[in-house]
Amino acid sequence: MSQEQFRPKKRRPKDFVKPNKKRSNPLFERQRQPSSLWPRVNKVLYGIIACVIIYLIVYSPLLHVTAIRYVGPDEFDTVVIENVITAQYSQQLLRLLPQHNILFFDTKAIEVAFEDHPFLDTMRVAKKFPKQLDVFYQLRQPSAIIYNRDLYWSVDSAGFVLSSLDTKDSIEDAIIIFDQFAVYSVTDQIRFSEQLEAMQLIWGRVKQQYATEGIEPTEFIVTQKHSDIQLKTNEGWAILFNLDDDVERQLLVLEQVIHDKIPNRNNLEYIDLRVEDWVYYK
Repeated sequence: MSQEQFRPKKRRPKDFVKPNKKRSNPLFERQRQPSSLWPRVNKVLYGIIACVIIYLIVYSPLLHVTAIRYVGPDEFDTVVIENVITAQYSQQLLRLLPQHNILFFDTKAIEVAFEDHPFLDTMRVAKKFPKQLDVFYQLRQPSAIIYNRDLYWSVDSAGFVLSSLDTKDSIEDAIIIFDQFAVYSVTDQIRFSEQLEAMQLIWGRVKQQYATEGIEPTEFIVTQKHSDIQLKTNEGWAILFNLDDDVERQLLVLEQVIHDKIPNRNNLEYIDLRVEDWVYYK
């Protein structure tokens, strides 16, 4: 027996893979696949579909505003609001986008434009898809009447003159203010508008707190220094306030004076709360 017959056989490693000529293998010959045009055609089709969708959303009249619905008092001329909305159309991205598209319409800009309007108290603009804007608004309500001789004006809580009146009794539950320097036109703001809130507080507190004692406020008198005011009562005497000071403190002092220091109000001329609690008689 020859020596070659007893030569041990070499074992193949376990991770050895026998080449398969039928399949491509990067270790051997790289087979070239034929190129296909379908992926490129699909990309073009997808791009065309996307452009059509963008056109329908942005440039077609499907989302153009064609109606505006107003919800509020009929006495207000809504043409004023419509003019501002029309002006807003022309400010959208230098007209690169369609002016009437509801998606790009800035409702906040319309609301900000009417924040200081002399007749509108609140306004809100809402989008109602696909083609409508809803405008909700409330008018300023008169809370005071200012007069000078035979001239009368209604004023809202912010101090804007709303209209001229015939008498000082034209509005129920409004505070009455006499101002000898008053000369106003509609939409003007009164000269003591910052003190108007404090005056409303004083009027309401006196009217409510002393009604059982027969004391009612009749009118305020505003002087040249409008922080010093007088409140006249139905009994003929007055109360002097300093609106630059703490109004709540002065109302507490007034309660103590009326209940503790004034046994009889027949000869009372006025109570001065600007300094302490001085009481003056006729």
